[in-house]
Amino acid sequence: MSIDITQLPFDAVFTLIDDIDDATINPTVILGWEEDNAGPYINDGTTLTLATELMVTASAQNARSGGAETMYLTGGSIVVGQTRQVSYTATQRGVPNGEVTNPPNSSDATLYRQHKKNRIWLVNESLSVKSLEDSFLNAVDEVAEQNNLLAASFEMDNKASQQRTQTQQDNYETTLTDQQNTFESGITTQQSDFEEQINSDFDNFTANQREITAIINTGDPATVDLSSGNWLEGVIPRTYAGVTAEAVTLSDTTYLELTSGTGVLSKNNTGFTNGAYPIAAVVADGSAVTSVTNYGGAYLIPAVGTFDWTTVTSFAYTDGLLTGFTDASLIAWTITYDSNGEIATVTDGTDTTTITRDSSGNLTNIT
Repeated sequence: MSIDITQLPFDAVFTLIDDIDDATINPTVILGWEEDNAGPYINDGTTLTLATELMVTASAQNARSGGAETMYLTGGSIVVGQTRQVSYTATQRGVPNGEVTNPPNSSDATLYRQHKKNRIWLVNESLSVKSLEDSFLNAVDEVAEQNNLLAASFEMDNKASQQRTQTQQDNYETTLTDQQNTFESGITTQQSDFEEQINSDFDNFTANQREITAIINTGDPATVDLSSGNWLEGVIPRTYAGVTAEAVTLSDTTYLELTSGTGVLSKNNTGFTNGAYPIAAVVADGSAVTSVTNYGGAYLIPAVGTFDWTTVTSFAYTDGLLTGFTDASLIAWTITYDSNGEIATVTDGTDTTTITRDSSGNLTNIT
């Protein structure tokens, strides 16, 4: 086996397409990569060739679940009908750090780990470095045999050892820098993913669950009925009980709204109040309501119901996961996750938001 270390995709970052359990000895590993990523290709400067063997590592600090594990992958074929996906066979998995054979010919089942889809995988430089080392040593042995000069052999072995030491030191420093950059990038990505997920969950809070509507009262057309419903105040769901036959101002426009924090219904003839949750604008002539425009209490004036992350003063992490933050009012928020690594609860110590999903991971309710 001969591998040019300069051609391998050391800067490639992959995501796992399907789950891998911790029992299968030779699982199929399907990896995906972003468009601007190097992908699983050997690049000689002019041609991209699919790599038929890779050593990849799932690092614990880049995972949402599971632990670290290194796998020796062979085969390699582009997945038909998919974009930027490649399939390999894990010839050896649970490869220990002390593995000295190239390629690995043994593994430890106690090092097998479960891996969820979308997990980050990085190319491990161990395979290529060992290949380069083997090729170099073979060349040294051939020169020693041909010349039969023990002194020359010793001199070349000594130089080879020095070069290997320097290469290992260089690789260590490069790997350390890459891992630090990957960790920092993973933390930034995880924070961004958390913000996107929680805002997306609240945006997907269905209209039927949160909308509060006003309709003309059938018995007294000079009044309106307000339905019960829910709305989101920051990250906390609130509930309104509703009311019937609410009087409005005749020959004018009446603005109905809920007061932030208390949910008390208020009204005026000027416009929606800054900081309140608008319900409806009701227009009446001299005797009855002529039109109702509903806003549903679905947003805050002038905000739109999402959390303002620019007010956060600090973030807390546990094993690489965002587990808490402190807002501008010095309120400490705590975040918990379910077994799949998805957000389960968010609490400020007084109110708790619980996020419920079905077996497929789809959002079903927020309470």
